[in-house]
Amino acid sequence: AVGRHEFPVHANAMILSSASAPSAYSTAGVTNVGMIQGILFGSTGLQYAEFELPMPKSLATAGTITYRARWTATAGTSAQTCLWQLSAVGVGDGDTLDAAQGTAVDTTDLLLPGTLIEHVGPESAAVTISSFSAEDTVRFRVNRKITGNTLLTGSILRMVEVFLTIAKRNDT
Repeated sequence: AVGRHEFPVHANAMILSSASAPSAYSTAGVTNVGMIQGILFGSTGLQYAEFELPMPKSLATAGTITYRARWTATAGTSAQTCLWQLSAVGVGDGDTLDAAQGTAVDTTDLLLPGTLIEHVGPESAAVTISSFSAEDTVRFRVNRKITGNTLLTGSILRMVEVFLTIAKRNDT
């Protein structure tokens, strides 16, 4: 359909970077009703997770998207901040898969009171997809930005929501 669309990518669908890797996180809820899963990013040292999405030919925003992080933390003090970054690069037929990422775009969210509370971060400014062409597979890289973070404990990324606008109903 024409218009704005959301593509949620759960942390379980992401690949942990082989260099500077965060760690998988899983714990039972307090009442043991369900599992809480995500990727645990430390408070020091840059760590990355990656995922890919194929883009439609009719992407209306000339190679840009926005995103929002859904996350939680196991500790911290209210009003501490957690900063996330996302960068992207397009790779198409015949392109190298080891292409350089574009410029990372930040979002900042405040820690809410409580332990393992769902945080829905703000939507980012536009993320420009480096080397983008129609029908590319876009390789995304997410990280917790260390500079400016006041949350001094690990944060758990649960999901990244990617937003894009499609210009045509039929993508042929």
